[in-house]
Amino acid sequence: MKKVSLLLILFLLGRLTNANAQDKIAYADTLSGLVVGDDDMPISFATIALLKNDSLLTYMTCSDRGRFSSGFRLQQNSTYELHVSSVGYQPVAISFVYPDTARISKIKLIRQSNTLKNVVVSANKPLVERKIDRLVFNLANSIAAQGTDLTEALRLTPMLRVTENNISIIGKGGVAVMINERMVHLSGPSLLSYLKSLRSDDIERIEVITTPPAKYEAQGNGGLINIVMKQNPNLGWSGNVSVLYLQRTYSAYNITAGLNYQSRKISSSLKLRDFNGLSSIKEQSDILSSHSILNRYIRKDDATSIGVNLSMNYKISKNADIGFVYDKDKSTTNIHFGLTTTYQTNSLTDSILHTISLNTIQAKTQTLNIYYDQKLDSTGKKLSNGVNIFSNTPETNNDFSTTSNVSTGEQKVKTQSFVKFRVWSAQSDLTLPYKWATVEAGAKFNHFTNNADVQYYNFLQQHYVIDNSKSNLFTYTEKNAAAYISAQKQMNKKWTIKAGLRYEYITTEGHAPANPERNRTSYGKLFPTAYISYKPGPRNTFSLNYSRRFDRPYLRLVNPFRFYTNPYTYFTGNPLLQPSFSHNLEFSYLYKGILSFTLYGTRVNNGFGEVTFIQDGFIISSMGNYLTQYSGGIRATFNVKFFSWWENSSYAGYNLSNPRSSIPNIDVRRGSSFNYNIYNTFKLVNAVSVFLNYSQSLPSTQGNGQTYSQYSLSLGCRATLLSSKLQLGLSLYKGSNVRYRIFYKGFERYLNTDYDYRKLTLTANYNFGKKKVRGNTKNINFGEKQRAN
Repeated sequence: MKKVSLLLILFLLGRLTNANAQDKIAYADTLSGLVVGDDDMPISFATIALLKNDSLLTYMTCSDRGRFSSGFRLQQNSTYELHVSSVGYQPVAISFVYPDTARISKIKLIRQSNTLKNVVVSANKPLVERKIDRLVFNLANSIAAQGTDLTEALRLTPMLRVTENNISIIGKGGVAVMINERMVHLSGPSLLSYLKSLRSDDIERIEVITTPPAKYEAQGNGGLINIVMKQNPNLGWSGNVSVLYLQRTYSAYNITAGLNYQSRKISSSLKLRDFNGLSSIKEQSDILSSHSILNRYIRKDDATSIGVNLSMNYKISKNADIGFVYDKDKSTTNIHFGLTTTYQTNSLTDSILHTISLNTIQAKTQTLNIYYDQKLDSTGKKLSNGVNIFSNTPETNNDFSTTSNVSTGEQKVKTQSFVKFRVWSAQSDLTLPYKWATVEAGAKFNHFTNNADVQYYNFLQQHYVIDNSKSNLFTYTEKNAAAYISAQKQMNKKWTIKAGLRYEYITTEGHAPANPERNRTSYGKLFPTAYISYKPGPRNTFSLNYSRRFDRPYLRLVNPFRFYTNPYTYFTGNPLLQPSFSHNLEFSYLYKGILSFTLYGTRVNNGFGEVTFIQDGFIISSMGNYLTQYSGGIRATFNVKFFSWWENSSYAGYNLSNPRSSIPNIDVRRGSSFNYNIYNTFKLVNAVSVFLNYSQSLPSTQGNGQTYSQYSLSLGCRATLLSSKLQLGLSLYKGSNVRYRIFYKGFERYLNTDYDYRKLTLTANYNFGKKKVRGNTKNINFGEKQRAN
């Protein structure tokens, strides 16, 4: 009788508080019920969100019969809000206290009237938006990006170029990738393999940051990409398995699998990746002069890699999170190399060398990131702290033998390289939103070490004997302390300004035991950034950006070891190599989220690059600081849905450059470049789409290099089946050889590389579990590790 009385009281209280939005009341500690229209007919696929203190707790979608249910358990003496909506009906928000006010089991929505004079229409965001410091591509509104992996979505993003081994901003070079403002700690093929495990349907938008603010590292002039994931509204499990098959002269495959878990306290993700493939490369590399050296390469790469990424976030309280990201990768590459070298004098052959080699590279990398985030108050003030540790231990063995047509015998050589990269950093970032401005400040410390042991052996009297004159031990240490502050203010509805200042102090020391002299350098530099945005109306956005940045060399480029391709050709690092500095200025205009123009200018001081010289028949390549360059140009992007079934994404860019070289041997020249691409996607039916893409770079000159025209063409189709759980794809691709000349005083270097650019790709991805559970996507800002790859 007591239970019956309690149920009756709860029923009457619920009817009194929500009589206009609900009918029957039931008592339980979990959510379930029915959504109906004003005709009492069930509403299919209505959306229901449960909130507490304006925070989303769980998110549901009704079945085709209007039913909803969730395993979320209500807490005693807690106040909740239930938000219910469906297309064509007025949304309802119902507040109730559990258990003092009973839960709702039947919710009635009122159909919207078509005769209303004042109707508010919520339009989709445009495909492209301009924020004060970045260009935003709203992936969720693109039909071309639906049902693909993230790498395919990046190809559609304005100003980005994606190849098999790299992601770059066109005209700026390689970029660092972030997810939800946190750096992804991978590079090259491992990065692309990880991005293939992410689905475009889970991505809200992609942000292209050509002028990074003071918050980010001043290192690198290539820019940043920030991938913003959709929120995690559901609790429970989800996952996906993806397979890619690639057929060129040889075949390759890439398999990724992911498992996500979301609860009220824990958010976690486990991602596995596996790659195995063969590739064929043919290259012509000639030194052209009165004494020419002509090289013909035939190369076959057998590459395998396997990796795991585990991340977990634990919500200590409403305002505090702690978590970690751990990534481990192991790769092996066997390079089978055949080289024919012809020496000529005045076009007459003097001698011919044949070299056969096997180059084996084994690498193990590990990254551990631990973070703690604390919200300081309800206005958005936040403190983020992190510690990052990275290690990379590549081991290279190169065995080659060389024969000559003018002498008997065989010259056999073995080289071994053992390298240990270690990087650790600690950082703290503070965000302070005030009414007058949003202020960001922080500090970071990085520590790099590079220990290398390179050994060179000659095969003499049936044994390998070390050649100490060509062997090398080298240690390198670098420390970097940085601090920054920035502020952003909305002046009024039209004007927004942002400015920042970053200071970095760097010390380096390189030492080879064979040389008692130590190479020490130290310097401190300021890196300012400034942004102005003007938006006179909804159709037009203007912005002006400035930044000073610098580019430090990769650690392997300062190691003076010699990497031989035959006994007379090698590359050596330069321990005296210094960073380059650049000033960057951009003016951008965006019209209606469709058409974008960017005028830019850059001045590079102390730029570094590869330097080749000929000495006694040896071809020696190294690194040097020699370049001062002024460059500028214009970039234009066009992104539009002509119809609901046809989406176009196009790009064009033109660049002018005026370089000067401090090394007389390097013959730099004024030049220009022009490139464009046109991507089209056609949606045949809801589940099937086809695409046709074309890109081309016209002949161009940059620095002391001249590049020939290149093109690429791809076409294919995608299908989405089993209620969007299964995605299938087929694509065909054809590209041209990469050809260019490099000019030096007294000779030219001509290169023609065939990367086997005819390929067929098949992809399949299957999603399981709750679709909107995405696990932990948090990463830590740890871009320094890119320099240790």
